[in-house]
Amino acid sequence: MTALPECYGDARSAFLAAAHRAGARLSSVSGAQRVGRNGEMLTMDIARMGPDRGGPVVVVLSGVHGVEGLAGSAVQAHWLPKVPPGLAAVFVHAVNPWGFSFQTRCDADNVDLNRNLIDDFAAPPPNRGYAALHPILLAPAWRPAVLAGQDAALEAFAAAHGAQALTDALIGGQYEFADGLNYGGRRMAWPVTALRELLRDLGARHDAVVLLDLHTGVAV
Repeated sequence: MTALPECYGDARSAFLAAAHRAGARLSSVSGAQRVGRNGEMLTMDIARMGPDRGGPVVVVLSGVHGVEGLAGSAVQAHWLPKVPPGLAAVFVHAVNPWGFSFQTRCDADNVDLNRNLIDDFAAPPPNRGYAALHPILLAPAWRPAVLAGQDAALEAFAAAHGAQALTDALIGGQYEFADGLNYGGRRMAWPVTALRELLRDLGARHDAVVLLDLHTGVAV
């Protein structure tokens, strides 16, 4: 198995090297936030292998949540040379390059890209439970007494509304508080726009698109 990289720059270098060795066709996309934590260039890199039209195509993503990118990148670099001949495969490395570099779930605007995939930002899905919890979750300081107060408030919410309501409020995505958790944004973020354009093009070229998101492996 390919070794786990230690940072975005190392991960990108290993991915590009694996793509070159595999004979992949490479392209890159970048947004407004072009410089990472270590001064490196931030890009979403795309490696294509196999036929460019006809039959199915497998698309493999890494780093939708930036903090999960290290493991996803290692898997992509490991898989690239193992693509069977004749199979169309597209590897999208670092969907969220800023979050990957700075090791956070979100992009530079605190947008969680996994909650940015909605059709109508003028009428986003409501999350009333989160609105009630937002003042509690954004603690001014992470002192033991503050954390104990948060825990008590969350337990009270669950007791009043149920454990599932608490889970939905915390992870369901919210579009009201730009400084809050799981913020979905007020417009489509550039990585989501780029990914949608790529998938639309692949859908026009191939008979079927299979999408695999390597969405785990948080670095600790």
